[in-house]
Parts: sequence; structure tokens; C-alpha cells
Amino acid sequence: MHQSEKRLVPRIAVPQLRPDTLTLIANNHAYKLYGLKDISESGIRCEIGMGLPVSASVAIQYEDAKVQLAVHGRMAWCKKTQDSEQPNDTSERFLMGVELLSPMILFAVLPKSRTTS
Repeated sequence: MHQSEKRLVPRIAVPQLRPDTLTLIANNHAYKLYGLKDISESGIRCEIGMGLPVSASVAIQYEDAKVQLAVHGRMAWCKKTQDSEQPNDTSERFLMGVELLSPMILFAVLPKSRTTS
């Protein structure tokens, strides 16, 4: 069965980032992001190890040797996906969409990316 595209704006793929560069902050807790899948003018799609409630206020923190940045937003959606594909990793994985107030600021500090369809 083919799902129709629901996205209203184009997505930009992001390169694989070091695992320690991205953190999600929600309810005064820090959560490791397993990956940033893509970014758009309205937000990001990423992977996390637990489900979070829709509409929760969050911040995405990015930090590398040159930059430290936090961008605020809210959870738009969250759904359980397949568990980790890594051997001996039994953790759950969730895909989530986060609407960000200024996603292009985050995009500006990320390593070079390429456009996806």
C-alpha cells in the first residue's frame, strides 16, 4: 500500500552526525538523539529511544568543537519504528517530527547537506 505524501515543504537530507552532537531537552531531561533524518523550513525529523507526547515543548541542542546552539519548538508527531538494527542493541526506537521556531539556524551550523526530493 502506498502512502500519499503529507509534507508541505521540501526536506533537506543531513549527513551522519556524531552521536554526541545532538540532544533533545524535554521536561528538564536530556535525551540522546540517535539521528537527524532531515530538516525543512518548518522543523526536523529525527530518531530517539523513547516516545514523547505530541505538543510537548522541546529544545534541540547541537554542539561541536566550534558551535553550541539550542533551537526551541514542539513535538508534532512521534511513532514507534523498528528496533535498532545494530547487533546486541535491544533499545526501542521512535521517529519524531519536531516543529522548530528557527530550523534554518540549526541547518546553518550543520555540516554540508544535499537536497532530497
